[in-house]
Amino acid sequence: MLTTILPKADFFLVILLWSIKFTITAGDGSSQELLIKNITQILDLLLKDYDNSQHPNHRAERPTIIKTNMLIRSMGPISEFDMDFSMDCYFRQHWNDPRLRFRGPVENLSLNIKMLEKIWRPDTYFHNGKNSYVHTITLPNKLLRLSKDGDILYSMRLTIKAKCPMCLKNFPMDTQSCPLIIGSYAYTTKQIRYEWHGEAAVSYAQGIGLALSQFDLISSPYKNLSLNRMEGEFSVLQVNFNLVRFAGYFLIQIYVPCILIVVLSFVGFFINREATSDRVGLGVTSILTLSTISLDTRTDLPKDIIKAFDIPLNSSSMTTSRHISPLYLKDFTNYEHSIISELKLATKG
Repeated sequence: MLTTILPKADFFLVILLWSIKFTITAGDGSSQELLIKNITQILDLLLKDYDNSQHPNHRAERPTIIKTNMLIRSMGPISEFDMDFSMDCYFRQHWNDPRLRFRGPVENLSLNIKMLEKIWRPDTYFHNGKNSYVHTITLPNKLLRLSKDGDILYSMRLTIKAKCPMCLKNFPMDTQSCPLIIGSYAYTTKQIRYEWHGEAAVSYAQGIGLALSQFDLISSPYKNLSLNRMEGEFSVLQVNFNLVRFAGYFLIQIYVPCILIVVLSFVGFFINREATSDRVGLGVTSILTLSTISLDTRTDLPKDIIKAFDIPLNSSSMTTSRHISPLYLKDFTNYEHSIISELKLATKG
């Protein structure tokens, strides 16, 4: 007898799953209603006596493996002032729960996201996250799929905003490495362990591209790590987004204007010494232009860090001042001498 070979719960599952197969073959309206009813009965049997407060392998006293991968749709903006970056991605987690295994011709069951409240799932979070959220238009962008071997796929679309410590000493000819660290908040390595899933665990959407305004993404290496905290040892995943800044914008908007202004300051030596107002106008315009460039480029940057581009800006200001100051000093000296001469003539008279 079939009931003597299979456990009672598995026997009912086999009967239900075979009825689903025949229902799919029939394909009429009443068959679809019966299909939904049979799937509901399967889930009720699977969740009977299910404890969603314990990880799948707690009875076997071995850690549950959480395999993770990411498909990145877009990146940016990247802020030097706040030292953070944002990205839009599909975040996927795979694990096996032997308590949810079933037998039958149906390979996978696509479940409603309300099932997440009834089954165990990892408490994954981003260690250096600042403000991340799940997309909810038009419904929460989540996917839950269960295979007959107990394999679970849990996927969601996230926008992640994470910290990115930057070294801006070489700005704007700098390279940055922005990390994203993933791990469990409460489960130690004795309970769950994270692993990157597949050869391309961090991949990028084709046809969309990662067009960044100031950077070029050159690589994104990833690795498995262990993090020691006061509560114990935790398994974490880390991916680093290595970025190289485009220097062309700063070359055109900062360096070239500074060079031209310094060259322009030499014109004061060729202006007639009697044209004092022209030389004053030239000098004031040059200094104000350099000050405007300097203030504008520092608007979106931290104020407590000395950067590489501060050197040419300050050098240009000093050079311009040095060129113009002797002209003003000479004019002032001549004016002083003329005043003294007039006073002497007035005294004699």
